[in-house]
Amino acid sequence: MRWLVVVALAGCGRFAFDELASDGGRSDAPALPGKLTCSATRLEIAPTMASELAVTPDGSGVTAMWLGSDGSVRGLYGDALTGAPTEVTFSQGPVDEIGGVLRTSITLLYVTRRGAMQSLWRLNGTGPGSFSDSIELRSETTVMAREPFINETNTGLSRTWIRGESGGIRATYVDDAGVLKSDTVLPTSNPVIGLSGANNDSHGHAAWSMDVGGGADCAQSDIDFPNGVAPVSGGGGPTASDCFAPRIDSGPPGTDSIATVFRAGAGTVEMAYFGSTVGTSKRLSEKGRAPKIKFDGTWFWVAWIDESGSADVLRLAKLAQDLTFDVVDIPGWTPAGDEAFELVKTTNGTVQLAVLGADTVSFLRTCP
Repeated sequence: MRWLVVVALAGCGRFAFDELASDGGRSDAPALPGKLTCSATRLEIAPTMASELAVTPDGSGVTAMWLGSDGSVRGLYGDALTGAPTEVTFSQGPVDEIGGVLRTSITLLYVTRRGAMQSLWRLNGTGPGSFSDSIELRSETTVMAREPFINETNTGLSRTWIRGESGGIRATYVDDAGVLKSDTVLPTSNPVIGLSGANNDSHGHAAWSMDVGGGADCAQSDIDFPNGVAPVSGGGGPTASDCFAPRIDSGPPGTDSIATVFRAGAGTVEMAYFGSTVGTSKRLSEKGRAPKIKFDGTWFWVAWIDESGSADVLRLAKLAQDLTFDVVDIPGWTPAGDEAFELVKTTNGTVQLAVLGADTVSFLRTCP
């Protein structure tokens, strides 16, 4: 494993790790734009197969997962931003997609999909070394969520794994050790075809897209944890019509809000921000796809692949809570596909933009 290069902009600071290289290193990291990103690091990895990346806060860094060239689930385990992580194999696969990963106080949980089947896994022991270190907890033919784990953050103890089906959202409590409790189905008005979850203070949040015959509508809801046995739907309502592939995060606790980014049928990138005290929406791009979102406590950060220019480019936006925004293109930092980049908020509150390339994984630190 080799740290390749660290890029920093003057006046923005830099990551708390040393620049390391072997074999002479490489100096092919593109320049950063003059705003919204302060520093970046690029790490060389074994060749990847597909456009799949999942990340979770872990210590002062992150754990990241992707698909190897053989379809195995590979990644960097623990403190990928500040330590000297080793690339490991979490499970042999082959799998097609990675829905999400979560570090608990005891283990690592992650979700994969192969064909029509999705599986929930947990790490066996304190660190991965080979496929024998991951245990498959459940497999089923449901719709895989992107960011499928929802915590209430007051205690961090109530957690549910969500996925979609024709009658609603299937939710199951999962404890820190990866022990599953009984399922419950939270009814929806139409079949669920895509969904995303987010943490909140005393409960969780979910948003989902539904097949309405020739199109898709999105809705959102609180996910309450009243008894430690079965989650229930709380307050919610419609998010948007003509809404595909939603990704969400929770806004400020006082607003009890859900910020959803999605692609409309015409290819525009949209954002909806609704809660108990807010209700507004914003078009972010006239042509783009695969938006992701993360709230850092003050700003919303949204990344997507923009198609409005002469060529596709990774674009990053910083939005205030009134949805006014600043935006920048990040040319040269090209993800391997639509699900090969993610936003993650680390334990110090900083949002990182993780980008998976053909044989690199990079982390770009956002800064207002």
